[in-house]
Amino acid sequence: MDAKKLLTVWETGRSAAPLERAILLLAVGLDPTAEETIREYPLGLKERKLLTLRQQLFGPQLEVVATCPVCAEQLEFSILTTDLLQTAPRALPETAELPLDDVTLTVRPLTINDLILAQGDGRALFERAVVTAVRQGEVLASDDLSVEAAAAVADQLRTLDPLMALTFDLTCPACEHAWSAPFDPLTFLWAEIERWGQRMLQTVHTLASTYGWSEEDILNMSAWRRDYYVELIRS
Repeated sequence: MDAKKLLTVWETGRSAAPLERAILLLAVGLDPTAEETIREYPLGLKERKLLTLRQQLFGPQLEVVATCPVCAEQLEFSILTTDLLQTAPRALPETAELPLDDVTLTVRPLTINDLILAQGDGRALFERAVVTAVRQGEVLASDDLSVEAAAAVADQLRTLDPLMALTFDLTCPACEHAWSAPFDPLTFLWAEIERWGQRMLQTVHTLASTYGWSEEDILNMSAWRRDYYVELIRS
């Protein structure tokens, strides 16, 4: 993705909801009509494509900061996108059976559209994930299923689609508290794009003010040339 396109994505996405930002990023370089297809991406595929995009934009190494929930100590560590992508299965099954006591559930991986339609309602996500629930030949309504069934479905979904909810197992060096810290590729990537966008506008301002070049001319330059001209101005 060139600088001009990324700057447009950043400007458009600043006022968008997180999932719409994800769709916007994933749609870059694709046919505009692909948006509906993207909305049907399983959640793990969304994360895989965002990690791949991050690797293309900023490289494979992620510098992550986590805060201990007990003592507020900050932990800094590095991880490679390539390592995270290795956990992604080659293909997801469309459905999978989940035996649970005397009930057999058929579940399917959740998609971006499921998250949008559920609007943060966990029960609604559970109902969308369960295709059928059968007890001794009788089809059950989702309301007939227990809280334990919902937990079992959540575990099954993570097994089917391991990238859908990335976590890091951490131990605090200060208080030795161990916890599982969630990692959201979209939040991480968008924060980097935000910082990049601010730096790019500053670069455009500096070069335009000094040389009188247009924004389009500056954005069409390679990153190396822009940086070199800025260094010349500062020297």
